[in-house]
Amino acid sequence: MQRRCDCKTPTVLIVDDDRHLRETIAELLAEDGYRVVTAEHGSRALERMQGEHVCMVLLDLMMPTKSGWQVLAELLGDPALPRVPVGVISALVTETPLGTVGVLHKPFDLDRLLSLVHTHAGVPAH
Repeated sequence: MQRRCDCKTPTVLIVDDDRHLRETIAELLAEDGYRVVTAEHGSRALERMQGEHVCMVLLDLMMPTKSGWQVLAELLGDPALPRVPVGVISALVTETPLGTVGVLHKPFDLDRLLSLVHTHAGVPAH
């Protein structure tokens, strides 16, 4: 079961092999009051999930090393990993994959991004 984060400063993990996109999303969420951690591929994302108190993951599906599909399968199948809401970032996927809370289609609307994060990670206290 997924949980909603009740932290004063919710943490969002951004996983995308596109450094520019990661940094842009991170900057936007940080300006909105979120704590942000990033990963450039799936293996690094899973490491972050074990070392951080993450409230939500924004996950690209097409990445080298370990794809977002593989990360999603591990998040859903490994009871040792925390169950947190996962939003997909993709240019290819048109439907919301099983086990996720929504899809942001590249290029995506920033208001839609913030809405998805506010809904599933909580709104940071200002």
